[in-house]
Amino acid sequence: MRMSRLLPMGACSLLLIGGLAYAQSTPANQVTVPFSDPTRPGTVKVSLIRGSITVKAGTARDVTVTTTAEADGRGDLDRGPRDRDRRDDAPSTQGMRRLTKPAGVNVEEENNVITVSSDVMTRAEVIVTVPAATSLVLRAVNGGQVLVDGVNGSIDVTNVNGAIRLTNVGGPVTAHATNGRVTATLKQVAAGKPMAFTSFNGDVDVTLPASTKANLKLRSDRGDVYTDFDVKATQPPPRTAQQDRGRDQRERDRVERDRDPDKDKDKGKYRIEVDRSVYGTINGGGPDFELRTFNGDVFVRAAK
Repeated sequence: MRMSRLLPMGACSLLLIGGLAYAQSTPANQVTVPFSDPTRPGTVKVSLIRGSITVKAGTARDVTVTTTAEADGRGDLDRGPRDRDRRDDAPSTQGMRRLTKPAGVNVEEENNVITVSSDVMTRAEVIVTVPAATSLVLRAVNGGQVLVDGVNGSIDVTNVNGAIRLTNVGGPVTAHATNGRVTATLKQVAAGKPMAFTSFNGDVDVTLPASTKANLKLRSDRGDVYTDFDVKATQPPPRTAQQDRGRDQRERDRVERDRDPDKDKDKGKYRIEVDRSVYGTINGGGPDFELRTFNGDVFVRAAK
């Protein structure tokens, strides 16, 4: 089964042709999409270039997608030569309202996977209501946060310029923000599943059930690491064979340079990386959990 729904933010009616739906309505637009096989958990993928994503767990078996046009908020670089404010002879707009131009969001379903995407020009807030067991793959680039509440399926989130906030989730999580804070509260932890919460510019703040068993790898290059768990320090894991081969090759190169100091003189620089990660276990250890940031602090909290 394949269903495709185009959700522009204009003003028109709902047209159904076979499995294809074309919807236009007021700036807030909603469509309900069933999974091909509602008896098994499905996957929802949302990818936005400009806009924010919110996913909430609901009680229905279908998925509801609501799109709302966001304020444009573009700077002069985006507005380009059509910016009337730059022309001395521009007509006056005093006393007039600026109307939001129609923009489209595509919704497709195939083989129990629902995909929501937008074009480059669309700036929208997308709110998705899903069955609690749904797995999520969420991608955002510019324009807002990625929020998830109450979902128990696996969660894979990336946000380039914006924060990530996960609340009362229960599945394995992989969450990465380039410029933004990562905050997650897990009501349960999937048995035996590794997880990763990382940021480049932003704090990483994760709350786990107090009984969680895990092996922790915690690192902040320009910040601190905090926890109220009883963490038992452990040694870093052994080097892999590939790392050892790289080390051996560097050693052979060093010996060659010792024999001929002028050989590869410009290439004779070494960087020794010291692993500044904190390794430890909680409640006896379990799957690997990594919490890491470059600019920010790391928090690992035990739920009260």
